[in-house]
Amino acid sequence: EWHVRMQAAFQRHTDNAVSKTINFRSSATVEDVERAYLLAYREGCKGITIYRDGSRDMQVLSHATVRGPEQAEAQAAAVELGLPAEAMREAGRPYRRRLPDERPSLTHKFRVGEQEGYITVGLFDDGTPGELFITISKEGSTIRGLMDSVAVLTSLSLQYGVPLADLVRKFRNVHFEPAGFTNNPELPQASSLVDYIFRWMEAKFVNQPPQPPATGGPKPAAAAAAPNALPDGDISTGLACPECGSVLVYAEGCLNCRGCGYTKCG
Repeated sequence: EWHVRMQAAFQRHTDNAVSKTINFRSSATVEDVERAYLLAYREGCKGITIYRDGSRDMQVLSHATVRGPEQAEAQAAAVELGLPAEAMREAGRPYRRRLPDERPSLTHKFRVGEQEGYITVGLFDDGTPGELFITISKEGSTIRGLMDSVAVLTSLSLQYGVPLADLVRKFRNVHFEPAGFTNNPELPQASSLVDYIFRWMEAKFVNQPPQPPATGGPKPAAAAAAPNALPDGDISTGLACPECGSVLVYAEGCLNCRGCGYTKCG
């Protein structure tokens, strides 16, 4: 009733039709809806929309919590059966896999062009990434704000089950400044901060089995070279040659094209 009266109070002071959704409980009857329409008519409303809670499988507003009793029961059953986290999801509903209050993490210092910063990845218990923090200098700058936004969106995507490999495919090779050479011999060139961050995450978490951060000890032996690998000393940058379009490689301290002989150094 007070939803309708609020709409009517505003309608009396404007010529335009006022739009408002009247929200009903799931227990609302046909008579309840009828009374709402008649009240709106008597109060002079030009239009009315009603919505009965639960009348659709998916809705914008809901009183249900993400971790309600049903999910608690599903989680307990999944743990008892030894099922993966995906089995705890309610059918047809998004499920956010939250990290524990104390979680392992991995921090990496990087430099792209003249810009330095840190990447911190929070890990789930199984060693897979669940959150991303990007810290760079220039507090309050536009690039700092954009990097914070990228980190938040990436963290939510990972917690809602978006595969990291899909995020890498979308964000690698994105071009904008700052860009250029890095201090990482495995990723010597980056076309942007976003390109470097996601290619580094790909190398750490996609191209090798997930595992908690190393606490020391010898490094694993390097994998055997794949067929059709680049010659020794050539590192693919993923960047296109401006002359012929071939992939540029990093060799002899510069960007070179093995297709046409182009070199960025002269």
